[in-house]
Amino acid sequence: MKKYFLIPVIVILLAGCKTKNTVGAKGVAYKTALEYNEYIIHLQMDMKKDITEYTDAANVSIDEADKSLDKIINDASIKLKEIEGMPAFNGDTAFRNAAIALFSFYKTSFSNDFKEMHQLQRKVAAGTATDDVQEKLDKFEDVVSEKEAPLDAKFQETQAKFAKENNLTLIASDSK
Repeated sequence: MKKYFLIPVIVILLAGCKTKNTVGAKGVAYKTALEYNEYIIHLQMDMKKDITEYTDAANVSIDEADKSLDKIINDASIKLKEIEGMPAFNGDTAFRNAAIALFSFYKTSFSNDFKEMHQLQRKVAAGTATDDVQEKLDKFEDVVSEKEAPLDAKFQETQAKFAKENNLTLIASDSK
């Protein structure tokens, strides 16, 4: 009887020693801090690509910009949900939460600020813009950048802390 009792105990102990992966809502497993970091950064780089595509479309026409804006709002929403579905990594939520704040800004800014800018640009194109409209358009980039700057700084700060705590080396990127 003792032999049979020891086997289940050993199996239970070995199962308890199995390494657990951090798994996100989409079933993505983050076995290492590097994978966790790279997942977030990949989403950020995709967002930067979307922004570049939007800028290119805006240089063509306001109608093209509208089409691109719809896509970027949808993409920002999807990426935000992916990050919100990520669990903490070894109990650390700061990096993920900073990414959530940054992607929430992207979604909100494109849904509200950029849509409003398009309406103002239509007034300019139609010749119905007031001086206030033109002034608002002239300040648009600075206003959006002022909102984004602290979120981006916090994101970079928490990423650096996450990297340091998990013995990762960050390499500067040339892209902005």
